[in-house]
Amino acid sequence: MTVPADDRPESHEELMWATHEALVEHGYADLGMRDIAAESTKSHSLLTYHYDTKRNLVGAYLDFLVGLLDDAVEESDADHPLDRLDDLLDYFTVGTEAYPAELQRAFLELQLLALRDEAFRETLADHDRDNFGLVADVVADGVERGVFRADVDPDALARLVLSAVLGASEREVAEGMDGLADGVRETLRAEVYPALLREGAPERDA
Repeated sequence: MTVPADDRPESHEELMWATHEALVEHGYADLGMRDIAAESTKSHSLLTYHYDTKRNLVGAYLDFLVGLLDDAVEESDADHPLDRLDDLLDYFTVGTEAYPAELQRAFLELQLLALRDEAFRETLADHDRDNFGLVADVVADGVERGVFRADVDPDALARLVLSAVLGASEREVAEGMDGLADGVRETLRAEVYPALLREGAPERDA
């Protein structure tokens, strides 16, 4: 369960960034509402008034992340669909500035919580569906512009590339397989990206 937009405080964005910083520092299992309050200028009582539990607050944070990625896609200077796809995948590759390993550890804890909590499992599933949708929209734009082949399925392609990157990021952190996510990205660039291009379509510069 997440908090409806109309019920969120004016300080919602600040609290979302505070949640981000607290998750990176503490993970989910050891996270307390006071830890989140300590990362912001807001009080513990305000957090509990608007969000009630840390689970609700983290659910709102997951929605916030999708909104940030959507804004990043809209504001990107990249023109070629492959560049836009690559920029978006940066946000899902562990080890980047946007996705430190500590945050991946917190997401692994959230996945464990979802195994035993049906309501939170749906929250996490909604988050994943939204992320797949962001990637699929970039692919669909490439098809519509005639850069990608007309028979490319945006939803299937999004599931493939995002599952590959996220799965590699999870294993890299959980099993100490350093560089695995970057290696998967390079394989996607070398083997999958070229196959998306329509014959005669412009290739990106790099």
